[in-house]
Amino acid sequence: HPSVGPALRAYIDAGFLADPAALRVTRFAEPAPVPTAALSEDDPYALLALLLHASLDAAELSRVLAVSPAAAAGIARRLVALGLAAEAPDGQLRLRPERRVPVERLLRARHLLHWRA
Repeated sequence: HPSVGPALRAYIDAGFLADPAALRVTRFAEPAPVPTAALSEDDPYALLALLLHASLDAAELSRVLAVSPAAAAGIARRLVALGLAAEAPDGQLRLRPERRVPVERLLRARHLLHWRA
């Protein structure tokens, strides 16, 4: 197959692979996009804060976003309900690792995060 890299082609041609027809190339599934319709006005900023700080509790999120503690708790609950963040037993809110790429795409689309060089 022409898309097979030279190293893999040499491996196949040398006979190290018993049955080349059994070789299957799979790709990782594309992560689902962030459900933007379900986000509030403050949610992208909360996602950016989680991306930059790695983890925040409700009080820290309140200070970072300059909102009331009740509003910060509501934002945290919404992000957890949407599957974008997870709350640890110690109360720290963290961005879910499998949602990092879609969150970064959302933040770039909203010009809150610059593209990497």
